[in-house]
Amino acid sequence: MKSSSGTFIRQALLLVAALLGVATSAFSAPESGLRFNGTDNYVEMPSFIPQFLDGTIEAWIRVDADGLDSRRRLFGTGPSGRFFHLAVSTDGRLELVEEVPIWSHNTPGYPMILNLSSPPGVITSGQWHHVALTQRVDSDVFEHVPDQTTVWFNRTLYVDGQKVGVARIGRAASTSWHILPGDSPLNVGGSFDFQGAGTAGPGPWYSFQPFKGEIAQLRYWQVERTQAEIASNMDQSLPVDDGNGSLVAVWPMDDPGSLPHIADIHTPTPNLNFPGTYHGPIGNLATEWADGEATAIDIGVGNDGTRWIVDGEHNVHRNIGGGWENMGLGGASRLDVDPQGNAWVVMQDNSIKAWHPGGWYDIPGAALDIGVGADGSGSVWVIGANPIAKVWLYNPSVEGKWIDMLQDGKRLGVASNGQAYVVREDGTIWHYIGARDGSNIEWVEVDRSLRARDIGLGGPSIWAVAQDGSVHRWSDAVNDWQQTSGQAYEISVDQNGYAWAIEAGTRRVLRGIGQ
Repeated sequence: MKSSSGTFIRQALLLVAALLGVATSAFSAPESGLRFNGTDNYVEMPSFIPQFLDGTIEAWIRVDADGLDSRRRLFGTGPSGRFFHLAVSTDGRLELVEEVPIWSHNTPGYPMILNLSSPPGVITSGQWHHVALTQRVDSDVFEHVPDQTTVWFNRTLYVDGQKVGVARIGRAASTSWHILPGDSPLNVGGSFDFQGAGTAGPGPWYSFQPFKGEIAQLRYWQVERTQAEIASNMDQSLPVDDGNGSLVAVWPMDDPGSLPHIADIHTPTPNLNFPGTYHGPIGNLATEWADGEATAIDIGVGNDGTRWIVDGEHNVHRNIGGGWENMGLGGASRLDVDPQGNAWVVMQDNSIKAWHPGGWYDIPGAALDIGVGADGSGSVWVIGANPIAKVWLYNPSVEGKWIDMLQDGKRLGVASNGQAYVVREDGTIWHYIGARDGSNIEWVEVDRSLRARDIGLGGPSIWAVAQDGSVHRWSDAVNDWQQTSGQAYEISVDQNGYAWAIEAGTRRVLRGIGQ
């Protein structure tokens, strides 16, 4: 919870900024940032970023609902050289862990581990929080040792503009303790393991898991920002001129389409910026799954948004927006929906039926699976049952006529343009690009990195369920499959490109939102 005092400080400082004519514009918490999956992706900023004794590092973070299950690192340095790590802990603390080299006069010392943390509960999963780490360096002269100086390092932690932790540490005879050490890159979101050392032997083991959530608007300053400056500017776009040139880098991390490049935008002069590099799978996305209030063994969604399902008893139901309605057909196995919202159904005995206003009609042929496109009256494709597994295209101009499309498969889906995508027995996916009338049949294989068991198409999107049940969407931007959250048996896609899935295990109907 943000305190009223923090809100007052920010409002007062924004009023002062307005009176002084400081150029700021509304920003508030970001809508999204770079997503970290908690396993194998991270960002590295270059190790040649300028080093300063005083400084501020700040960012917006949003921890996933399950992202506080372990100690997870936001950013830090290492594994070589001196390190620091800013992390979130299981009890909602913001935590700084840092190796502090301690020296006595003319005698090499040993590293000490500084552990500075906020009170519990300042970080809440699922909510955006602004976090900041500042450092200020000052020094004193030892009176009892000639020419010996003690350098004092002041570290402060902030969450949402509020001061949540302070530490002051002295170190003798050196001023090289920069806020960002130059001996290793700044790592954002990655894991880190380290065993401390002391005069008596090995010290404690420090382990940080990869961050799970989103990070945005990472900024680096060469000055210690005050609490007033942090509170007043954390939810604002940057001033046109920060007054003293103290801004070193700004990494928005809000453009996944540019990966692996992580842009620094603190100056319009490219060779003065410090871009970073993304490491890990590119294109993973998050999907929030909402309950579709039914259980089923198959689902189809029409171009008008009408949903049809086959339930666990093999009965067919329809939902046009007012709840699920039993459509009086039992013994069903698979189905899909045409542009007018009518279902085409494969029965358990492999016969085919189609719904038209007024009732069910028999369609000649035998099938194992069926798919209908959104083109015209809807191109109808089937995986045949006789011969088994062959792919056929229905010819509506000749009743009962099916065109052999010279392909075989176990599942299929049809794009809005009427072209089929077929999942073969080995899980590979093939896309039909030939003539609509079957006069020039041509198939191309889709990227082999995914082996599928079901596929769904709708609007601009292609979705697939992998053989292990994981859910994926094809991205033209990165020319690859994007894995999303959840496990499924079957999948269909509506006219807007959103997925409807049958959840693995429970067989609940789930609607994908926020993709």
